[in-house]
Amino acid sequence: MKEILFVTGNQRKIWQANDILKPYDISVIAKDLPITEIQSPDPREIARAKARAAYALGQQALVVCDHSWSFPALNGFPGGYMKDMNHWFEAEDFLALLRNKTDRSAILTENIIYIDETEEREFTSEIRGRVVDEPRGVGHVACERIVAWEGSDRTIAEHIDAHEHARDTDQSAWVKFGAWYSEAN
Repeated sequence: MKEILFVTGNQRKIWQANDILKPYDISVIAKDLPITEIQSPDPREIARAKARAAYALGQQALVVCDHSWSFPALNGFPGGYMKDMNHWFEAEDFLALLRNKTDRSAILTENIIYIDETEEREFTSEIRGRVVDEPRGVGHVACERIVAWEGSDRTIAEHIDAHEHARDTDQSAWVKFGAWYSEAN
């Protein structure tokens, strides 16, 4: 089995990555490094900066994974500022912002960056969902309690509470990474 260093302290991200990468015979070895996350309107730039900072500390091939949420009715807010919004906003705050909006769509952007001494590769996916009428489930962040993926009646938090993947894993950027990494290494 191939291994790759995954810089994160998020246990759920570690479980998801290992589970999705199993068919590719890849396992992640997690390490939490003290990285200061930049703020930017561009979520991809946040992920790239995180990967570069992690590589500077670890000096070995690694991956990082960064998620950001956007609501088209709010002109893409919070986008790259999601990490800060998670500290300030509750699920009810997002619902209040969306109260008079007819567009109830939500988009999760998943950015995985691989970096080593000679290259940097980006794997991105966008997963679409819709905002429900009231928060449901426990969840890790506010948006998980108010968004259900297309084709699901349960919120992301309700899936997580049941110890399930909250989405079809075929939509994950980890699939793109797994296909590439299994061939390249």
